[in-house]
Amino acid sequence: MNEVEFPTILVVGHDEDCLILVDGLQADGYFVLIAENYDDALRMASIHSRQIHLVLVHGNMNASDLAEILKPFRLEIPVLHVDGVPRIDTRVRVRELVKV
Repeated sequence: MNEVEFPTILVVGHDEDCLILVDGLQADGYFVLIAENYDDALRMASIHSRQIHLVLVHGNMNASDLAEILKPFRLEIPVLHVDGVPRIDTRVRVRELVKV
């Protein structure tokens, strides 16, 4: 299988709620990269060979700031901010944003 069959999501966050979200995304068939902070996200976006279909920012980080930081490396990548315990509608929103 190739990366189109397994869209890639970069999840930025590191708490327990974030890990629950990662498990759900993986169960939905996504290839998930995990970054603990902006620096990790920037490093992954700049060196990772796969197309990143979505950046999902979890917690109190500013998604708009991260989108600007990533622009030189990934020009048109959607960024979704999720706060608190992930719900089913978060995964539905991911499906809407990741169209491959």
